[in-house]
Amino acid sequence: MSKSFSGAIQRHPIRSGMVLRIIAVALTVITILQIYLSSEVIHQYHGHDEGGVPFPPKTRLVRPPPETTTNERRNFIKRPFASKMKKQSNEKSELNGTDTLSVFQKIFNVDLRQDSRDRDDSAVQLLHSETELKFMNERQSQFETWYKASLMNSTMKQLLQPHYNADLEFLQHDADRDGPWLDFVIAGFPKCGTTTLMATLGQLAPMPIKDVCELPPKLLSMVYQEWPLQYGGSTNNGTTSSLLLLRGNKCPAFVGNMGGAMMKIFSNSLKRTKFIIGIRHPVMWFQSFWRMQGGMDPYQRQMTCPCRPNQWGLRVCRNTTKQVEFCWNECGGNNILCLARTRFHVALAQIGKTALTNEERQWLAPKDFDGGDKIISLEIPNDIFIYELAQLEDGTMWEELAAFLRVSKTPKPNYHGARGKHLSHLNICDTKYDDFRAMIMPYSYELSVWLLEYLLPVARDPTRDDVVVANIDSVAAIFETYKVDPCGRLVLQIDDSRVQMGDDVRQEVKFVLDPALNITSL
Repeated sequence: MSKSFSGAIQRHPIRSGMVLRIIAVALTVITILQIYLSSEVIHQYHGHDEGGVPFPPKTRLVRPPPETTTNERRNFIKRPFASKMKKQSNEKSELNGTDTLSVFQKIFNVDLRQDSRDRDDSAVQLLHSETELKFMNERQSQFETWYKASLMNSTMKQLLQPHYNADLEFLQHDADRDGPWLDFVIAGFPKCGTTTLMATLGQLAPMPIKDVCELPPKLLSMVYQEWPLQYGGSTNNGTTSSLLLLRGNKCPAFVGNMGGAMMKIFSNSLKRTKFIIGIRHPVMWFQSFWRMQGGMDPYQRQMTCPCRPNQWGLRVCRNTTKQVEFCWNECGGNNILCLARTRFHVALAQIGKTALTNEERQWLAPKDFDGGDKIISLEIPNDIFIYELAQLEDGTMWEELAAFLRVSKTPKPNYHGARGKHLSHLNICDTKYDDFRAMIMPYSYELSVWLLEYLLPVARDPTRDDVVVANIDSVAAIFETYKVDPCGRLVLQIDDSRVQMGDDVRQEVKFVLDPALNITSL
């Protein structure tokens, strides 16, 4: 150490102590950087963490040599992270045998499950024409040009104005004639893997990992003016980043929301927006949703909206007191979960992708006041992609989704779950819920028949490219399982009564307790 430096230390002992600490910290940082830059690169990707914070391009996570001990692995992190590591000292048993990736995951709460998968470091390519790519790159700076004064009729405006704090300005009717302003919407159904889809596709489009259910003007203002700055996707000159070139959103209540009015409103101006829709067994769907929501017992969730959807998909009518009533969904009031929402086939048929013949309508909740021949086709022209929850573990589904979105591949799945605030431990298979499942299962059976006999043929039709069902050859076997009680206690019983639509007649379907259980029937 030079004399001048040592002399300075003697003259200013307090300041010198600070200098020494700064030097020590600097040396520690240099050591960490040397290890960081020389170690094996484990994973590179672009995207967002669970809080929506953008990861920088080519984020690198490192692994110490495999022969290192647990203590050496802990020391690998060292200060300034020591205080955070001390917090983990009571979790030695959990850390034993783990590598640095696991430690990083514990400290920084980053989901690194993707890192155990086979790597594919090739960049995602957009499979669009040169003209379309030019449009997509420039649309960020042109979004003000899409709007015009609302042409919404006064009745509809009065109904929606109290629920949306906006001027209800609408897009031009042919706003996306030159290309899509919104590439996709994860449109339904809740509790069907929609958060996983958003976390994964959020690596291609700047958006938060949460539900955003807004009318087009407000939503697109967020998509283009707020989200690119918050979640990545814009450049200094106002053009679109090539890393996050798509634009998308998630609103899992889109299908059936306001009786389908949200889809109708979007399709009026945004016909190029693609809708992604997930489904699952209705019984298990109800259990999952109820566990997230908690609250009322399932038997208390048989409420229904008294209004049928009109030609705009709005559930609005005059109730028994002659007052105008407006429902957001099939449940009515402020309820978001009820028995009627297990009728996925009714909401899907309303989109208007099938012929809706009398024969078909027999399988669309024909005894319900808003089912069967009461269903009005909304004639939604947008392309739709249907997947089953179990297919999220299937690589083929992701490949077909990539083709649907016209990208070379989707990022590796980033699995997330929406757990809600009022977690419940409902077991829908408890014997006390046999009666309730017996009410869901006829809908589930009808859903299976409708999917297999009416929707899948449309998806297989070579002249129809507006309906895509993921892995169509194998998903049929999953749809068949919807005809069976997942709890194994109820069995199908063909009733002597009949369901008739025009000249078409079918037998009534009901489910009863399996006689082999030797228990009093339902």
